[in-house]
Amino acid sequence: MKSDRYFYSVASFIILLLTFLGFRHFYLEGKGSVGQPLTPQIATLVIIHGMAITGWIVLLFVQSLLIASNNGRLHMKLGLSAIGFAVVIAVTSIWVAIAGARLAPDMIIAGLPRPQFMLLMFTQIFAYVVFVSLGLFTRKRPLRHRAMMLLATMTFLPPATTRTPFFNALFGEEGWWSFNSSMIIFGALVLVIRLIMDRSIDRWFAVGYASLIGTITVNWHLAQSESWGRIAKWILQD
Repeated sequence: MKSDRYFYSVASFIILLLTFLGFRHFYLEGKGSVGQPLTPQIATLVIIHGMAITGWIVLLFVQSLLIASNNGRLHMKLGLSAIGFAVVIAVTSIWVAIAGARLAPDMIIAGLPRPQFMLLMFTQIFAYVVFVSLGLFTRKRPLRHRAMMLLATMTFLPPATTRTPFFNALFGEEGWWSFNSSMIIFGALVLVIRLIMDRSIDRWFAVGYASLIGTITVNWHLAQSESWGRIAKWILQD
């Protein structure tokens, strides 16, 4: 049980580290992904959005350390703040997705025009909300709770690693695999390491992981369809 607790501390620290590396220009300079100024029209929104996600990831790390140190009482008290972070993240994520596509519809992300990519952003937001909800619902069942919270936080990996030159050079800059590779690899490593540690599959994490990858794959193709094109046009109209 102790090693299980330390495992989540290490996993959450890795996500925190990758997030800092990917958004280093934002944290250190207050700028965009490649050092450009934030878009003035949505700069405040982006800052709120970025700080909310940062707060969530830091909270996950702190919470995992509290469990590792057997400080369950403080863990439960801090857990209430997760609801606030989750609400802000969900609202600002949708807002950023729509506002960004309106301001720069011709911008290409991972090989997709921004209106198409907007569906992938919605998919990540939906997955995050579902996993957080399940995590809160199972908060009295530690194994399920930790798996859901880790899955929720994993949805932030692609935006971070696609802003990191190392990952872009390793996995490319366009396509389904290039964008989702870090999340897929991270989740697979979690399953393998937990299998070695526990001599059994973490079925809650495995089901959530498979559902996440499957949903993203389906919506990646749907994003390029005429049907989504019409929906995106309707969403982005003034």
